[in-house]
Amino acid sequence: ARAREALEKAEELGHAYSKAYAIFHVAYIKLITGDVPSVAGHASELLALANQHDYQIWRALAMVLQGLVEALTSDPVNGQTLIDEGIELYQQLPTPPVFWTALLQLRAPVAAMTGDMERAFALIEEAVAVERTRSSGLLTEMLVTWGDLLAMTQNLEKATSVYTEGLEIATSVGAHFSELRILTRLSHIDGDEWRDRLASVYDGLAKGTEMPDMVAARMALGR
Repeated sequence: ARAREALEKAEELGHAYSKAYAIFHVAYIKLITGDVPSVAGHASELLALANQHDYQIWRALAMVLQGLVEALTSDPVNGQTLIDEGIELYQQLPTPPVFWTALLQLRAPVAAMTGDMERAFALIEEAVAVERTRSSGLLTEMLVTWGDLLAMTQNLEKATSVYTEGLEIATSVGAHFSELRILTRLSHIDGDEWRDRLASVYDGLAKGTEMPDMVAARMALGR
């Protein structure tokens, strides 16, 4: 909600750089919440804005977003190529690498989709290690991605440990949708232990929404 508000404010002020910043963050949130198809429009809008104002950093990030959408919806190999091109441009820029851990996180599932699990784990573990040294709000979502990769490889004990760490952080800061995402995953691993808590969090949120997280939670709850 805050990212959308920032985008609306930037549009109201006509501040192109702030608008680019907000577009990227809206796209990031949609990616981590599973709303991948809608990211394509944000990526195109960001690239157009970057080209119009010659914003190299936003051009690089738009390329990464476009690659992510293609990889996750149609062609992982070609998507990976687009992502790598965006990353190469990003690494050539003199600006501080403030988005680096987010890029590591977003690239990890794509590496897994192309069959390179070793690279996938290397990417997300680097992202988690860096975020653990910061006090940002990204660590929870990095842990979700790490847990997803562990669950994908049937390392359910480690996945549960990683998800639980993320859940503790989300609960401590009142990040209810992050709680919902993690509890949905934990319920798939051990429904008897986690389903009641998932139901409690779900019932505290707005009903009827078709947000991917809410749909996934309803399915886990059998509703």
